[in-house]
Amino acid sequence: MMFPDLCLAAEGLTLFPKLEPFVINLVTFLVLIYPIKRWLLEPLSNVLAERELKTSGAAEQSSQLQQQAAALAADIDARLRDARAASQRARAAVLAEAEAQERQILDEARGEAARKISALRESIQQEVASAREGLRAQGSMLAQAAASRILGRSL
Repeated sequence: MMFPDLCLAAEGLTLFPKLEPFVINLVTFLVLIYPIKRWLLEPLSNVLAERELKTSGAAEQSSQLQQQAAALAADIDARLRDARAASQRARAAVLAEAEAQERQILDEARGEAARKISALRESIQQEVASAREGLRAQGSMLAQAAASRILGRSL
Protein backbone atom coordinates (compact mmCIF):
# COMPACT_ATOMS: atom_id res chain seq x y z
CA MET A 1 0.00 0.00 0.00
CA MET A 2 1.08 3.51 -0.70
CA PHE A 3 -0.07 5.32 2.40
CA PRO A 4 -0.66 2.77 5.08
CA ASP A 5 -1.31 5.45 7.70
CA LEU A 6 -3.93 7.17 5.58
CA CYS A 7 -5.75 4.05 4.42
CA LEU A 8 -6.83 3.10 7.88
CA ALA A 9 -8.87 5.29 10.08
CA ALA A 10 -10.19 4.71 13.52
CA GLU A 11 -11.68 1.28 14.11
CA GLY A 12 -10.71 -0.18 10.73
CA LEU A 13 -12.49 2.24 8.39
CA THR A 14 -10.80 2.46 4.99
CA LEU A 15 -10.63 5.99 3.57
CA PHE A 16 -9.16 5.07 0.16
CA PRO A 17 -10.61 2.23 -1.93
CA LYS A 18 -8.50 -0.66 -3.06
CA LEU A 19 -7.23 -0.20 -6.56
CA GLU A 20 -8.32 -3.50 -8.10
CA PRO A 21 -12.09 -3.31 -7.31
CA PHE A 22 -12.04 0.36 -8.25
CA VAL A 23 -10.56 -0.36 -11.67
CA ILE A 24 -13.03 -3.22 -12.24
CA ASN A 25 -15.93 -0.96 -11.34
CA LEU A 26 -14.60 1.83 -13.56
CA VAL A 27 -14.15 -0.51 -16.54
CA THR A 28 -17.61 -2.00 -16.00
CA PHE A 29 -19.06 1.50 -15.83
CA LEU A 30 -17.27 2.58 -19.03
CA VAL A 31 -18.33 -0.61 -20.84
CA LEU A 32 -21.99 -0.27 -19.77
CA ILE A 33 -22.40 3.47 -20.20
CA TYR A 34 -22.77 3.36 -24.01
CA PRO A 35 -25.43 0.58 -24.17
CA ILE A 36 -27.35 2.10 -21.28
CA LYS A 37 -27.25 5.46 -22.96
CA ARG A 38 -28.14 4.04 -26.37
CA TRP A 39 -30.91 1.59 -25.35
CA LEU A 40 -32.32 3.11 -22.17
CA LEU A 41 -31.60 6.80 -21.75
CA GLU A 42 -32.05 7.97 -25.38
CA PRO A 43 -35.45 6.17 -25.86
CA LEU A 44 -36.58 7.44 -22.49
CA SER A 45 -35.46 10.95 -23.42
CA ASN A 46 -37.26 10.66 -26.78
CA VAL A 47 -40.46 9.50 -25.07
CA LEU A 48 -40.26 12.38 -22.62
CA ALA A 49 -39.60 14.86 -25.46
CA GLU A 50 -42.58 13.53 -27.43
CA ARG A 51 -44.75 13.76 -24.34
CA GLU A 52 -43.58 17.34 -23.82
CA LEU A 53 -44.40 18.17 -27.46
CA LYS A 54 -47.84 16.62 -27.11
CA THR A 55 -48.45 18.44 -23.85
CA SER A 56 -47.29 21.79 -25.20
CA GLY A 57 -49.26 21.17 -28.41
CA ALA A 58 -52.38 20.36 -26.38
CA ALA A 59 -51.83 23.46 -24.25
CA GLU A 60 -51.37 25.56 -27.38
CA GLN A 61 -54.47 24.06 -28.95
CA SER A 62 -56.35 24.68 -25.71
CA SER A 63 -55.34 28.33 -25.68
CA GLN A 64 -56.38 28.66 -29.35
CA LEU A 65 -59.75 27.08 -28.54
CA GLN A 66 -60.16 29.44 -25.59
CA GLN A 67 -59.41 32.40 -27.85
CA GLN A 68 -61.92 31.13 -30.41
CA ALA A 69 -64.51 30.63 -27.67
CA ALA A 70 -63.90 34.17 -26.40
CA ALA A 71 -64.27 35.53 -29.94
CA LEU A 72 -67.49 33.56 -30.43
CA ALA A 73 -68.81 34.79 -27.09
CA ALA A 74 -68.06 38.38 -28.09
CA ASP A 75 -69.77 37.81 -31.45
CA ILE A 76 -72.82 36.32 -29.74
CA ASP A 77 -72.94 39.24 -27.29
CA ALA A 78 -72.78 41.70 -30.19
CA ARG A 79 -75.55 39.86 -32.02
CA LEU A 80 -77.68 39.79 -28.87
CA ARG A 81 -77.19 43.54 -28.40
CA ASP A 82 -78.17 44.14 -32.03
CA ALA A 83 -81.22 41.88 -31.69
CA ARG A 84 -82.28 43.61 -28.48
CA ALA A 85 -81.89 47.02 -30.10
CA ALA A 86 -83.88 45.88 -33.15
CA SER A 87 -86.63 44.44 -30.95
CA GLN A 88 -86.75 47.67 -28.93
CA ARG A 89 -87.10 49.67 -32.15
CA ALA A 90 -89.84 47.31 -33.38
CA ARG A 91 -91.58 47.51 -30.00
CA ALA A 92 -91.42 51.32 -30.06
CA ALA A 93 -92.84 51.35 -33.60
CA VAL A 94 -95.69 49.02 -32.62
CA LEU A 95 -96.43 51.12 -29.52
CA ALA A 96 -96.42 54.33 -31.57
CA GLU A 97 -98.79 52.77 -34.12
CA ALA A 98 -101.05 51.48 -31.34
CA GLU A 99 -101.12 54.92 -29.70
CA ALA A 100 -101.99 56.53 -33.04
CA GLN A 101 -104.81 54.02 -33.54
CA GLU A 102 -105.98 54.60 -29.99
CA ARG A 103 -106.07 58.37 -30.56
CA GLN A 104 -107.94 57.86 -33.82
CA ILE A 105 -110.49 55.55 -32.20
CA LEU A 106 -110.92 57.94 -29.26
CA ASP A 107 -111.35 60.90 -31.62
CA GLU A 108 -113.96 58.99 -33.62
CA ALA A 109 -115.74 57.95 -30.40
CA ARG A 110 -115.68 61.54 -29.11
CA GLY A 111 -117.06 62.79 -32.42
CA GLU A 112 -119.78 60.15 -32.39
CA ALA A 113 -120.60 60.94 -28.76
CA ALA A 114 -120.72 64.67 -29.57
CA ARG A 115 -123.10 64.00 -32.50
CA LYS A 116 -125.32 61.81 -30.33
CA ILE A 117 -125.31 64.39 -27.53
CA SER A 118 -126.14 67.13 -30.02
CA ALA A 119 -128.95 65.04 -31.51
CA LEU A 120 -130.28 64.27 -28.02
CA ARG A 121 -130.14 67.97 -27.06
CA GLU A 122 -132.04 68.92 -30.19
CA SER A 123 -134.57 66.18 -29.51
CA ILE A 124 -134.92 67.29 -25.88
CA GLN A 125 -135.25 70.95 -26.95
CA GLN A 126 -137.96 69.99 -29.43
CA GLU A 127 -139.75 67.95 -26.78
CA VAL A 128 -139.41 70.83 -24.28
CA ALA A 129 -140.77 73.30 -26.88
CA SER A 130 -143.60 70.91 -27.72
CA ALA A 131 -144.35 70.40 -24.02
CA ARG A 132 -144.34 74.20 -23.45
CA GLU A 133 -146.78 74.71 -26.27
CA GLY A 134 -148.94 71.90 -24.95
CA LEU A 135 -148.78 73.41 -21.45
CA ARG A 136 -149.63 76.89 -22.78
CA ALA A 137 -152.59 75.47 -24.61
CA GLN A 138 -153.66 73.49 -21.58
CA GLY A 139 -152.96 76.53 -19.35
CA SER A 140 -155.28 78.72 -21.37
CA MET A 141 -157.90 75.96 -21.43
CA LEU A 142 -157.57 75.51 -17.66
CA ALA A 143 -157.75 79.28 -17.17
CA GLN A 144 -160.95 79.43 -19.22
CA ALA A 145 -162.42 76.47 -17.35
CA ALA A 146 -161.48 77.99 -14.00
CA ALA A 147 -162.85 81.38 -15.01
CA SER A 148 -166.06 79.75 -16.23
CA ARG A 149 -166.52 77.94 -12.96
CA ILE A 150 -165.67 81.00 -10.92
CA LEU A 151 -167.98 83.23 -12.95
CA GLY A 152 -170.49 80.47 -13.37
CA ARG A 153 -170.86 81.04 -17.03
CA SER A 154 -169.05 79.99 -20.17
CA LEU A 155 -166.54 82.26 -21.77
